[in-house]
Amino acid sequence: MLKKLRFLIGLAVLLVVMVYAIAFARKNSGDVALDFMVGGAVSLPAGVWLGLGVALGACLGIATSVWAVARLRFANKRLRNQNKKLQEQELVQ
Repeated sequence: MLKKLRFLIGLAVLLVVMVYAIAFARKNSGDVALDFMVGGAVSLPAGVWLGLGVALGACLGIATSVWAVARLRFANKRLRNQNKKLQEQELVQ
């Protein structure tokens, strides 16, 4: 029951954010030129730049989360092996 409520609240928040993003993109449809100091200036609508920034931030966030989880799993495995060896030593004595 609680998982379902949490899912519905998350879905509602996502829907509100998407509606707001679409409204922002429609209101700010003018082109914004960015010069990355390599090559020429790139001109895209403000909504597209914002979407690209959010997507890049989400990808970086996911990548760092995956890295952190992998490190924790490795440490957990190492500690399990250590614990197993200590238990085996205790049984031998």
